Amino acid sequence: MNKQIEDIFNSLLEKMADGTFKQGELLPIEKQLAEDFGTDLNNAHRAVSVLEKHGLVIRKKRFGTSVTSDLNLNLVRRLLNENSRQVCVLYSMTPHWIHWDQNSFDGLTEAIEPKGYSIIYKNLPTNTAGRQCFADLLNEIELQSICALVIFPDQEDFYFMNDNSDLLENLSIPVFMLNRSGEPLLVDMVSYISMDTFGDGLFVGKLLKKNGCRNIAMLNVAEPQFWAEQRYKGLKQGLTGGDKSSSCPTSFTVEDQQPLLDFVIQHGMESVVVAVNNCIAAQFIDYAKISKLQAGKDFRLISFDDHPMYRSYNLTTLAVPRKKIGQLFGQMVCDNSWLKAYRGLYTVKIHSYLIVRDTFKPEYL
Repeated sequence: MNKQIEDIFNSLLEKMADGTFKQGELLPIEKQLAEDFGTDLNNAHRAVSVLEKHGLVIRKKRFGTSVTSDLNLNLVRRLLNENSRQVCVLYSMTPHWIHWDQNSFDGLTEAIEPKGYSIIYKNLPTNTAGRQCFADLLNEIELQSICALVIFPDQEDFYFMNDNSDLLENLSIPVFMLNRSGEPLLVDMVSYISMDTFGDGLFVGKLLKKNGCRNIAMLNVAEPQFWAEQRYKGLKQGLTGGDKSSSCPTSFTVEDQQPLLDFVIQHGMESVVVAVNNCIAAQFIDYAKISKLQAGKDFRLISFDDHPMYRSYNLTTLAVPRKKIGQLFGQMVCDNSWLKAYRGLYTVKIHSYLIVRDTFKPEYL
């Protein structure tokens, strides 16, 4: 269908969906449709013919074209969604700006606007709002003739989304979601862009090995977390190359500040602290300052995440390519094959990139 045919077709579908054209009711004659949309009779005829092909209208000579008496509203809404150029973005009400930010939204816009798509933004309900609130929101989105749903959750949304993920399976539109932790999520009918937490750790391990770093300490969170464990496993793999006889990094947690400080004092600038995220990196830097030790001058430190809250620490860190995430979502939305062939079947992993600042300046990249 060309643009003019699509406009007539979608307009008639919308009026069937909202009850303007009821079951058994006559549609405007094709000449009137052509005049209303500023096009020729052939385009109007073809638009009505597509409706007839889907069994939504009945043509009768000398009587005109009427809506079928057993109108399938589910089919009407599905056709509206498929022909829509409107994308809904659901995003967290408590953003941390680590894995996505305004750059992600800009990247999404840049990817889809040239192809005629537009975006509406809505907030994910909080856990206190409850399951019914989320169900009502998803129902509202479907009724708005959305062609795709893109979800940007954050840390506080994880358990709520996990507990209510079954609601996404019933949607007739493709759903794309950011997987911040990289943990496998078994939600049918959802496609993911996922952080490669193991790959990020692997990159840091290989970087340290390339630069001849030997006295390496991994500073980890106290409680087991999937993303933290994967970063540590990747770091060990990168350092040892799979050779079990090679020395692994010494492991510390945030509860081991003094033992880690003793490690740093012992090895000085020969030591490298690999902090599992910027938050605990900043905590250790503050702790070391009490002993007048400074990251980048008395010991080296590299971290993950590039959290905006800790930019003043000038951390050398891996950072999520936030704009690229939006661009990838845009490419997936505009690829019609995701709707039919790939829906809910794929996870696209995305790698972080290195930002060199004051706390560690590798000679070889």
